[in-house]
This record gives sequence, structure tokens and C-alpha cells, in this order.
Amino acid sequence: MVKSLRKKFVMVAMISVVIVILAIIGAIYAVLLVNVRSDDDQILKLISQNEVALPKGGDDEGFEKFAKEASKYGVDRNAASSTRFFEVTYDANGNMNINLSNILGISEQTAEHYADQAVASGNDSAYIDDYKYVIEKKDGTTQVIFLNCFEDNQTLRAFLASAFLIGGMALVVMFLVSWLLSPKAIAPYVENMERQKQFITDASHELKTPLSIISADSSVLEMELGENNKWIRSIHHQIRRMDQLIKDLLTLSKSEEMIEQAPFASFDISGAVESSVNNFEALADSHKKTLTRQIEPGLVYNGNQENIEQLTAILIDNAIKYTPESGEVTVTFGQDGKHLALTVTNPCQEMSEKDLKRIFDRFYRTDSSRARKTGGYGIGLSIASAVVDAHKGKISAEMIDDNHIQFQVIL
Repeated sequence: MVKSLRKKFVMVAMISVVIVILAIIGAIYAVLLVNVRSDDDQILKLISQNEVALPKGGDDEGFEKFAKEASKYGVDRNAASSTRFFEVTYDANGNMNINLSNILGISEQTAEHYADQAVASGNDSAYIDDYKYVIEKKDGTTQVIFLNCFEDNQTLRAFLASAFLIGGMALVVMFLVSWLLSPKAIAPYVENMERQKQFITDASHELKTPLSIISADSSVLEMELGENNKWIRSIHHQIRRMDQLIKDLLTLSKSEEMIEQAPFASFDISGAVESSVNNFEALADSHKKTLTRQIEPGLVYNGNQENIEQLTAILIDNAIKYTPESGEVTVTFGQDGKHLALTVTNPCQEMSEKDLKRIFDRFYRTDSSRARKTGGYGIGLSIASAVVDAHKGKISAEMIDDNHIQFQVIL
């Protein structure tokens, strides 16, 4: 129980930190991206509209002057001073003119390929690799201007790499800190659970004494008034119910701890399920109910055999209790992909989604009057759920039609 709570605490803490880190990285990246792309758009606009004097390749002084002028239009000066671009112009006859004077490291063939790709795309502005282009059409000519955005993209990629590296390191540190602090964080809950268990144990033992006295006194009255006295029979019935409740409370207070500490080993799980079904055949017959099975033989499982048999017994016992006379309880067990599946199906009254969600809670009963008739206190299914959790499995209940409920265990 304590280990499970620690894991849940750490998991919740880590998920929270991951969400916060991703939100911060995403927000910063979005701001950077908007600023960078805005500068690129503005520079392309200035170039295409010739609003500032364009420098020539190798003219550092010219680029500085261009940057100074561009800054008046809201463009980052550093971004403008590092501007590198090339132009491809198509005249009315389809002839091409390539201007590479403002960029280095790109051939005419590459420039032509990029320009043809841009024109064929049908977009007035978009990205091709590390270049952003804009297409301007005027006086029968088509001008395609490509802005080198390599440095901008490199900056964004470097930010993401650094951010995720730092975020990863922060997650490792957070994991260690949360794991070390988790015992203190869950201590109040663990202490409360221990107090509840101790209270249940103490209360159960305290109730045994007066119950024994009542039982003895009722036996004396029975000798004086006879066995057929309805009041004596009622007292004996209630004593038996109270005695069973006390036993269930003691079982519940110890069950989770015993289940978690139970040793695991490989065993014939098909045989274990078969044995559990055999144990209930006589009970089903005595209540005029049919118990059928479909069990795949020879399956081996690594777990605690006693707990698995207890799980199967709880589900079958529950099904028989709530199946009407002449009804049929069906138990199936077999391989389901990489897992093992145990299902118990029986007819019953229709249950709501709310009841199905709470059916594995302690002391929860969908029909109190019906539970009193069957002797149930809403404990068995909670123990079954604890067994499944200890084996890292899943248990569920669903109405497969209006009159049949199916319990399914995946191991």
C-alpha cells in the first residue's frame, strides 16, 4: 500500500512538472517564432518593395546601412545586418534572370530549382528548406525573392535542444526530490489508514465479547422457551449476521497488506480456476442454478495461487448469490493476446453506470435489502479488486444486456 501510494504521488508530481515545463518551453518558443518570422516577413517586404537601398554582396558598410534603415520599419537590426537573399525574375516571355549578388554558397542551378518549385506551388509566400520566399508580379514579370533563414532556424533549433536538455535535467532532479520527499507527503494518509485498520481490529474484538454473551443468553432462553420461539430465532439470526460482519471486518483490515506481501511463483492457473469452479458446483445445484465453464487448459501464470483462487471464488460466489433461481452462471478463462482473461457472467437486475463504477468500493451495495437476504456486506469485491491490483491487472464490471452482468479480469 505504501509503495503504491509513493508511486502515485511521484507520478502525479512528475506529470505536473512535465506539463509546466512543456507549457513554459512552448510559450517561449511561440514568442521567439513569432518575432523571428515577423522580422523575416518585414525584411522580404522591404526587399520586394525596394523601400530601402539594398546592399551588394561583400559590401559590409552597405549591409550596416541597410540594417539601420530597416530598423526604422520595426526590423531587428541584428537580423537585418545578417540578411542574405537572392532573386529570380521571369519576364513575360518566360526568360529567367538570376541575381546571386547578395548571397554566397548557392549555385544558379539550385536557385533555378528553388524558383521553379516556388512558382509551381501556387503560394505567394512559403518556406523551402531554410529559405523563405515571396512572389511579386508586376509589369508582366514574376519576381521570386528568397531570404536565407538558416541562422533564424538554427537559433530556434538550438533553443529547443537547450530547453529540452535543461527540462530533462530538471525532471531527473524533480524525480529524485519527489521520491525522497514522498514518504513525508503521504505520511498523514498512511497514518490515517493505519488508524482505521487498528480501529476496525479493536472494534471487532470488542464486539465479540458482548456478542458471545448475547449468544449464551439466547441459548439459555432457547432451553426455557423452546427452539420454535420466533424471537429466539430472530436473535440467533442477527447474532450470525453480526458474527459474519466481524469476521469480514477483520479480513478486510488485514487483506490488503496480506495480498501485497504474498509471494509470487509460476503455477498452473488453468487448474486453479478449474478447482475454484468445482468447489461451487454443489452450492449452485443446491440453489437450483447452473454453473458452466469454458477454461483453456495448460496456462501457466506467475502470481500468488492462493490469491488467484480467492479472486475466482469471490466472483463465482457473488454471481451465484445474485443469480435468480434456474439462472446460469458462466465462467470463461483463457489467453487474450498477451494477457489472460477471466470472465464471470450471470443474470441480474439492471444496474446503473453509477453503481457499476462503485461496485468495487468497500461496503458498497447496490440493493441493501437484497444484500441482507444474501448475507453480503460489500466487502468481497473490494478484496477481489485488491488481488487484481497486486497482480498489476485490471478488473471491470459491465452490463452486457439489460439482464446480464459480466465481471472481467485481465492479468
